[in-house]
Amino acid sequence: MVKVFLLKMEIAFWVSFFISSSLVAQQLPVTPFSLDEDLRYLQLRGQLNSEVSLTVRPTMPEKRFTIDSFYKHMCFTWQEKAKWSNVNFLGKAGKLRILPTSFLLKMNSRNPYGWSDGALMPVAGFQTLISTGVFLQTGPLVIQARPEFLVAANPTYPTTPYFGAKTDRSQVKRFFPGQSKIELGAGPIALALSSENLWWGPGQYSSLMMTNNAPGFYHLRFNSRRPLRTSIGNFEWNLIAGRLEDVSEQPDEILQLNYFGDIYGWNKPYWKYLNAVVLAYQPSFLKGLYLGATRSFISSGTNVSDSLVKKDGVFRAYLPVFADFFKSNLVNEDQRQWNQLISLFMRQLFQKANAEIYFEYGWNDHKYNIRDLMMSPFHSASYMAGYKKLFRLPKNRWLEFSGELTQMEQSPDYLVRGAGNWYVHSFNSNYNHYGQILGSGIGYGSNSIIAAASIRKGPDFIGVVFERVKRDPNVYIERWTDWGLGINFRKTFGPFWIQSKLTGVQSVNYGWVKDKNHYNFSSVVSLNYCW
Repeated sequence: MVKVFLLKMEIAFWVSFFISSSLVAQQLPVTPFSLDEDLRYLQLRGQLNSEVSLTVRPTMPEKRFTIDSFYKHMCFTWQEKAKWSNVNFLGKAGKLRILPTSFLLKMNSRNPYGWSDGALMPVAGFQTLISTGVFLQTGPLVIQARPEFLVAANPTYPTTPYFGAKTDRSQVKRFFPGQSKIELGAGPIALALSSENLWWGPGQYSSLMMTNNAPGFYHLRFNSRRPLRTSIGNFEWNLIAGRLEDVSEQPDEILQLNYFGDIYGWNKPYWKYLNAVVLAYQPSFLKGLYLGATRSFISSGTNVSDSLVKKDGVFRAYLPVFADFFKSNLVNEDQRQWNQLISLFMRQLFQKANAEIYFEYGWNDHKYNIRDLMMSPFHSASYMAGYKKLFRLPKNRWLEFSGELTQMEQSPDYLVRGAGNWYVHSFNSNYNHYGQILGSGIGYGSNSIIAAASIRKGPDFIGVVFERVKRDPNVYIERWTDWGLGINFRKTFGPFWIQSKLTGVQSVNYGWVKDKNHYNFSSVVSLNYCW
């Protein structure tokens, strides 16, 4: 009788656990033109809890955050028209919903342009990305299947001896797992097998370490789903072990859009292992301040599995992010063929003033010791900084200003001590996936300035954006600069919304060739439907 009673008590406990955990707490995916971008806007308006840093994404802003509550924050009437449809099963212990259907169309009239657009390729012409899927949750188990299908026309475009490669390929079709995952969660902590895009750092338009510039990649992830509250402050983190692919016939941004196979003579898929971590901290005594750090290691997958496991053991081979920060304390580190990147960041939120500022500073490869860091802090360094400010207008409208500066060219000390450009250490440890950089997609070794202004009302907005990109200015005699001026807008119609960015780009000394100037029109249009 006692055993039966205990068995009944255990069953009752797990049933109640599953039911109490069945409230759908959803993360907004990091995709081109995703609603995830609006979390920052809501936070500056005071409509989103300031405890979340928005520097480790995707994130779940609140314990019971749902898409319906997100709609309510954005616009109450939009919530009524665009309320998601849920299907309950196992009583109320499980929920199933259809994820939004997205149809993304991009066109470059003359040459590749644009970044932070996920699975879209760095090519000219038309390309289309279609995605939809389902979200299922029962208790601590979450299954999200949201694959992406890409079709790119991939026509030829103007090339130079330094940029681009002629292609004899016709239409490209690719299927990616997209924003999919299997996750086990308990409160704010989760363990997931995922192919989702990630975004680390405070950047709005770009970030040094991790963005959605490349397609999502397979990775095992231990992460916080929302801030972990402690007596000294809130913590958010993401620790991943992932697999990246180099494809011989894919134009490679690090190789200035030449083909990986043409440069290295490698005519079959080549994979790399990535171990990376990000940690963000909000002190309990400094509200609105978020401090963080990232660290990444990347190397040939076969180098890790065959060589480093034998030399260093499984833990050191697969989790090098926990190793010492200085080369002087590591034996033969260069021979291990790792490429290390590290960054520190800060975001300061002024919620009462509806404003924020942020900064990120990073280094490619290790410093030898603390003296090396103190004597040459700018060696192999890059940085970015930005701001956003909202002004309240009549009739529930908001005026939004934002700007961002990214500097990725080598610092002047390269004249006496060359560092090479960011994201590169050797051919088998380039920081990219399917030919696209995992971090800032503005271009290999490039600098950018972006300024934007828009008027928003609820989820709708219209605005202008100015872009200046200096392409790898340290390497070539001629300076290649892209000047862009565009229009951004979004318009909602109940559960349907359309968002677009239309940009005219004037290239000066295109491809680092003197007086080779031309105009390119770049447009991205996203059509979305919420079931």
